[in-house]
Amino acid sequence: MITEEQINKFKQAKLLAIDIETKDNKLIEFGPGTHRGDGHICGIVFGCEIDNKIETEYLSFTHPDTAEGIAGQNMAIAKDILSVNNEKIGAN
Repeated sequence: MITEEQINKFKQAKLLAIDIETKDNKLIEFGPGTHRGDGHICGIVFGCEIDNKIETEYLSFTHPDTAEGIAGQNMAIAKDILSVNNEKIGAN
């Protein structure tokens, strides 16, 4: 579980790294599922460097072992972190 201290570190980071995990079983055959309503984001990971140390945290949205309440909390936390006007870099 992400802590308030970690959330604040990500929000204050000069450079925030972001990667998303997706599930799209028919991607190769039919293309991106976002256009078919088939693919979805499973979770997001944030990373940043603080005091010469790399901090990372994964927030799950749709894994079967993620409770619905936790998934909603994680979405709200991700939106909060992403809303800050700092430099971001993504990976896929």
